[in-house]
Amino acid sequence: MKNLLIIAIALLFGVKNTFADPKIAYGSDKLIIHADVGLNYEILFSPDLSSWHYLDTVTLEKSMQHYIDETIGEELIRFYKFRSLPVKSTDKVIRWAQQITLGPEFGGAGQICSLWAKSPSLSVFGGTTKEYKVVLDTITHLNETLSDTRLKRINMLSRNNSAAKIRVYFSPLEEFPKIAKKHNFTYVKNNWGYFWTFWNSRHEINRAYVLLATDKLEGGMLNHFALEEITQILGLSNDSPFFQGSIFHSGDGKTEKLSELDIKLVKFAYNYITPGMQKRELLELMLKYWADD
Repeated sequence: MKNLLIIAIALLFGVKNTFADPKIAYGSDKLIIHADVGLNYEILFSPDLSSWHYLDTVTLEKSMQHYIDETIGEELIRFYKFRSLPVKSTDKVIRWAQQITLGPEFGGAGQICSLWAKSPSLSVFGGTTKEYKVVLDTITHLNETLSDTRLKRINMLSRNNSAAKIRVYFSPLEEFPKIAKKHNFTYVKNNWGYFWTFWNSRHEINRAYVLLATDKLEGGMLNHFALEEITQILGLSNDSPFFQGSIFHSGDGKTEKLSELDIKLVKFAYNYITPGMQKRELLELMLKYWADD
């Protein structure tokens, strides 16, 4: 079995893909597929490289995905190749939106939507006047979109106001674990910008914390991280490899404004999604909302 799979790997490295060539590894009697999330592939097999037969169609749900061929009979050798299938733009948008809305990046509750049920208040703790203004500008920018939703706005309170539902902390990076411990959440090290949300049994967010590293972030990077973390505490909590230029893009640290697609997602979340909504119902709504894209 192992020899058979190892032979198959060599064929897969040269397969051309719409986005990028897939990379294939082998482990624990499985093919391990490395490719872009959301792509669709047909898997073909051949016993002799002269004729190819359809085996399966797979959609990459994560960037590293396992596949086991359960149809192997008495063959000593079986070769494989992948053939990429076209991805509709609407399908890609829906997969992107699901990635972002279902469960937070760290400490999540699974495939469930958590959102604020009413307009939250926000206060800034620490930081300079210039850093405070970055948060103020971020909230002004977000409120331009939220004004067209049932949430309406994030309400800015005075600085260091412990009554705020959202606390934004400016501090050196080394202080992040101490702040997290004080407020009973986990900090994942090496994150210069970080957030954590708490919710009730109905998945209504009722508290949130944002940490911004004063010794790491300034200028455009601070603008980006402030917008990213504060947008994500709205319940749009995950990154995605899709759509560079989106504030949710996992590899883009330069975005300082919501993209048109980001704005549409925020409005969708706070006009259509309800706290506690799960994947199946969310998908039905998304198919209607983005049907004409």
